[in-house]
Amino acid sequence: MARRYLDLNFAPRDEGGRALALEERAGSDTGRAMVVDAWVQDSEGVRTEALEQGASCALCMRVRFLADTEDPVFAFELSDPDGRAVFTGSTEWAERPAGKFTAGQAVDVAVTFDNWFAPGRYEVLGSVRHAGSARRVMAEQGTPTTLVVTGTRAGGGIVDVPHAFSLFRAGAESEQLT
Repeated sequence: MARRYLDLNFAPRDEGGRALALEERAGSDTGRAMVVDAWVQDSEGVRTEALEQGASCALCMRVRFLADTEDPVFAFELSDPDGRAVFTGSTEWAERPAGKFTAGQAVDVAVTFDNWFAPGRYEVLGSVRHAGSARRVMAEQGTPTTLVVTGTRAGGGIVDVPHAFSLFRAGAESEQLT
């Protein structure tokens, strides 16, 4: 849904200001790269389809370039069963170019974080994009990778960020209840 919103509202335009259709935007950019493999790994670097809540993890993909490419953006999207993007991460956050890649070259890409998502099933989709606000896709993972988050603490939100409560009795001097 978010991609469709961007396509409708921020699509690249021709010289006359007309929004370019998806087919027109793809042009010679398609086929520049391909996502060869994508996986989730635990804090030990082992591939897994299930992660314990609170553990460190990484979303990973192997990309092979089919043409010389400069400064691609590598991105991941983690979606819940309702198709909502609950986490997105891209190399644009690094605020430095990814570099040059030659035809035939492969690169492994990973984004790491502590897994505080609510227990449940998620899908991971890796992609390679052109820099800029149009986010034109060079390559996208064909079938999403499935991830199951396990845990005993479900607060009802999409993420269960660690937190602490303090209770103070009203009117009492520094009497902390917890």
